[in-house]
Amino acid sequence: MNKIYLFGDSIGQGLYMDESGEYKLSRRGCARLLKKSGLPIENHARHGFTIREGLERFLNLNPDTGSLCVIEFSGNDCTPDWDAVSTDPDTFHDGKVPLDEFKAKLTQFVKEARERALEPVLITPPPLISERYLRCISKDRCPENIKKYLGDDEHIYRWQERYANAVKDTAYKLQCRLADVREWMLEERDYDKLMSPDGIHLNERGQEYLAARFADMCGIKLNM
Repeated sequence: MNKIYLFGDSIGQGLYMDESGEYKLSRRGCARLLKKSGLPIENHARHGFTIREGLERFLNLNPDTGSLCVIEFSGNDCTPDWDAVSTDPDTFHDGKVPLDEFKAKLTQFVKEARERALEPVLITPPPLISERYLRCISKDRCPENIKKYLGDDEHIYRWQERYANAVKDTAYKLQCRLADVREWMLEERDYDKLMSPDGIHLNERGQEYLAARFADMCGIKLNM
C-alpha cells in the first residue's frame, strides 16, 4: 500500500460544531490522528462535497497504484434544500443527489478506482440525531412548515438511512471493503455523546472514537 486517498465530506475533513454553535476544523480529527499515527493519508474530503464533487476531484487526480481509495459520502447527498422545504412544504424535495444517481456515481467511483489499480473502501455515514438536527435546520426558517413536510421527526433519520443502506448494498454487490461507521456508532449505547449539537457531525470525542476504531481495523497503535 502506497497511500490512503480519502474522498468525502465534512465528516472526513474533521469538521464539528462546538457548544456555541460555531463550526470548527478539529485538530484531533480522525484523519489527522491516523496520519499522525503513521498511516499515509492524503485527505481530499471537503465541507459541502457530495459524491459529484468527490468523483470529479478523483478523476483529476493521478494516484499511486496499489493505494487505498476511501470513499465517504451521503451526508450532503441526501440533504434536501431546507429553504425550499420551509417555503413550500407541500412539494416533494429530493436530496441534492437523488438516491438513484447517488448509487450510480458510487458504483462509478468504485470502478474508476479499480481502473487505476486502487482498492476502494466504502464508508457509511454516522447516524444522525433527529431532534438535534431538526432544531438546527429549523433555525431562521419556518419550523412549522418543516415539521409539516417531514410528518414526524424520525423521517429525517429514515431518509438518511436509505443512503447509508445504498453504501452497504454497493459494497456487497461490487465486493469491496466496507467500514460500517454507522453500525460502529449504533453499538455505543450513548452514541449521542459522540455527536455535535447539530445532530449530524461528530464532535471531537466522536472523531477520536472513529480514529480508534479505524486504528484497530488497521492493526496500528493510535498516537493521541
